[in-house]
Amino acid sequence: MEGKRFCSNSRLEVGLAWSNGGRDYMQDAFCVVLNHEKGEKVDFLGVFDGHGTNGEDVSRFVAANLCDIVMAKSEDEADFGRAIVDGCLELDDVIRNEESLKDKTTRRVRGGSTSLTAWFKEDLVYCANIGDSRMVISVGGCETAAVTRDHKPHLTEERDRIRKAGGFVSEDGPQPRINDYLAEARSFGDFAFKEAPQLSPEEQMVTAAPQVTVLGRQVVKAIDFMIMASDGVWDVMSNEEVVSFVRNGLNSEGRRLEDVAERLVAKLKSEGGDKQDNVTVLIAVKKL
Repeated sequence: MEGKRFCSNSRLEVGLAWSNGGRDYMQDAFCVVLNHEKGEKVDFLGVFDGHGTNGEDVSRFVAANLCDIVMAKSEDEADFGRAIVDGCLELDDVIRNEESLKDKTTRRVRGGSTSLTAWFKEDLVYCANIGDSRMVISVGGCETAAVTRDHKPHLTEERDRIRKAGGFVSEDGPQPRINDYLAEARSFGDFAFKEAPQLSPEEQMVTAAPQVTVLGRQVVKAIDFMIMASDGVWDVMSNEEVVSFVRNGLNSEGRRLEDVAERLVAKLKSEGGDKQDNVTVLIAVKKL
């Protein structure tokens, strides 16, 4: 369950690689849509990391449907960032009621998925994160910057929402968990943590509302490349280590984006061995 891919248009070059690592299943998914039919100058990139029982079904469903739902929302919403948030919440409702995702015995959707997306719209980039996949950028040939924040349960904003919704955050194990179970504070699915009828979707113990960061024109111009990856990458390497690896790879003569991503995935698999999580690496370069 490994592969690589390259996509491009007049504005963007994208290289991807992925692997199931040391697992016998693959719960990561991705989506690349260049020149969306409802927005000629809109390009969409997404990395999705499923978890729990049937997590791979949830991540693939998000990958297949999120872009179109958000683009449909944007036709009636002038604020594109708001359209992303509303589109994610609408998709979460769709997932809850999707018959193909329901367990045959319980008739409930099991598992969930993180979501990390980038929307290139005109001269701006809208970055939307749900969960603990991560986006980092290389700037000016030497600097590394994180664009997104991992939504871990122990963070103040997440913990406050969890407690107000009636949950608790346990920190006894290797990583904080909600009610001793879930390690992500935001996700698609995971409906056992979204059962408070008096609360809005954004106020539930776990929410599918993304954190949206808008990169302005000057920042976008200064970006050398962007890396989007599931947590199987960041559990092993730091932001700086990943950016340095990619930068050195791209500086090698004739090295293609997808080949650099593939080498990074191979490095992770070699170091992680049987314990290596699923990994997906997406590298994007905006053309001048």
